Amino acid sequence: MGHRQGGIMKATMNKQEYAEFVEAVDEIKAKANININHSVTYDGDSFIVEILDKDINLAYLDEILLDKEEQV
Repeated sequence: MGHRQGGIMKATMNKQEYAEFVEAVDEIKAKANININHSVTYDGDSFIVEILDKDINLAYLDEILLDKEEQV
């Protein structure tokens, strides 16, 4: 689904995956006040998402989301 090209994370998502991505971005912003700069290109039924921050720590963002899920 995703890969890094030149330090930028890029993923092709379907509609449901994109909705989950948007929800996760919103949760990270609400919980940790971290903005995830990204671009979205629509290609038929696919959403091509590029995370534009080259120094973003994806493992840390996963921890934020996992911590939020455990508190529910």
